[in-house]
Amino acid sequence: MIPWIYVLIIMIVSSVMLLSLALYSWFSGFLVGRKVFSLMMLAVAIYTVTYAFELISPDYRGKIFWNNLSFIGSTFIGCSWLALSVIYSGNIRFLNKWTVILLVIIPLASVFLKFTDSYFHLIYKTTWIDRENPYPVILFTRSTWFWVQTVYTNLCVLAGNIVVITVYFQASKIFRRQAGILLLASFIPWAGYIIFQFDIFQRGLDFVLILLAVVGPLYAVGLRRYRLFDIFPVKWKTLLETITNYMIILDNDNRIADYNPGIRKLFRKLNSGSIGMEFDKIAEGLPEILKLTSSPDRSQSEWRIETETGFRLLRTQVFFIRDHQGNITGKTLVINETFVKSVKYYSGRQDLLNDLEKIENIMDKEKPYLDPEFTLQDLADMADIPRNRLSWILNKQKKQSFYDFLNLYRINEAKRLMITGEFSNILKIAYNSGFKSKSTFYSSFKRITTKTPSEYLSGLKKI
Repeated sequence: MIPWIYVLIIMIVSSVMLLSLALYSWFSGFLVGRKVFSLMMLAVAIYTVTYAFELISPDYRGKIFWNNLSFIGSTFIGCSWLALSVIYSGNIRFLNKWTVILLVIIPLASVFLKFTDSYFHLIYKTTWIDRENPYPVILFTRSTWFWVQTVYTNLCVLAGNIVVITVYFQASKIFRRQAGILLLASFIPWAGYIIFQFDIFQRGLDFVLILLAVVGPLYAVGLRRYRLFDIFPVKWKTLLETITNYMIILDNDNRIADYNPGIRKLFRKLNSGSIGMEFDKIAEGLPEILKLTSSPDRSQSEWRIETETGFRLLRTQVFFIRDHQGNITGKTLVINETFVKSVKYYSGRQDLLNDLEKIENIMDKEKPYLDPEFTLQDLADMADIPRNRLSWILNKQKKQSFYDFLNLYRINEAKRLMITGEFSNILKIAYNSGFKSKSTFYSSFKRITTKTPSEYLSGLKKI
């Protein structure tokens, strides 16, 4: 038998860790489930620490006081666990106002009856201290509502476990580890609860409190290593498998949450172990799609991949995923691929080179790129070249999109302004080079020169 002082130490250390987890999750910014998880950890911490005070309290009145407080914590653990498991499964829509009210009606009634038990005796018929027991605990005779609360708690725990088990068998590898952590953190103290109800080992000693000591470390591992309540399993399998377009789902940090199988044709590095990986590691070589993932809501773009007989046209849209409160919880990237057969625009190479020279002369002499609103159609009109043919020339001969072609001229102009010293303010340099925004200027400058504008300017001053 474990000396009662060690039991006390275990419970106090456990309660401190559980309270720390409650505070950590509340303030760490989890978008989904953080409040319910924090409240559950708080309930478990209250249950644990007040039972510890019940053990060390020297008289009957003190033990009853702490027993009442302990009862508050234990009463809300079951319903909060069920709510958390529902959120984790992705079915948060079921937790509306009326569902929450139904979940807490019995616990609230139990708390009221516990604090008025001296009048109604619906929780405990009688209570006393077992002086012969090596553990100084309160013993009691169970009454009617005690069994109502006990059955309710067990049903909530059972229902929550069934929900998490369902997720376990439906989810991918990273989510199975998360679900496994949740199930262990539920089943171990649940076993203690059954032991306590049937007085299997030591009469009067609540074994739940001892076994709850493993809950804190389990959740800590889940939060730290497996991103528990950070990356959630998304129930998209049926939808993803029936969609012909490419689709990939990202969380708020651009980590992969799920995808449909067809998208592996585009992202060769994508495999079953990619869930939870950062998207930019998968999308290397596709800068346009990486730009799009950080664009505003419902942004879209298209880009080409040249082949011998034509080009693949990839049209992409980003749709932000929002929860029932309107908070962004992730994004869905939808890519539609079409193949376009090459059109023979020119009968000879000299005609093509003549048009290319015409385009470059316009850019060099008239400097239309200084207009931040300058478009592909504007250049086509100035060069008297059809827009599609102009786009084809830039892709075929310059290996650039129109905006890459345009920004190269703007960056060269910015470098000229820096060298001549006409402007010392970087923002003025950006605007006078044709850029509409500072962010576009910085990203384009770094991509083309491998330096930031500030670094480039500093290098000039040292010469």
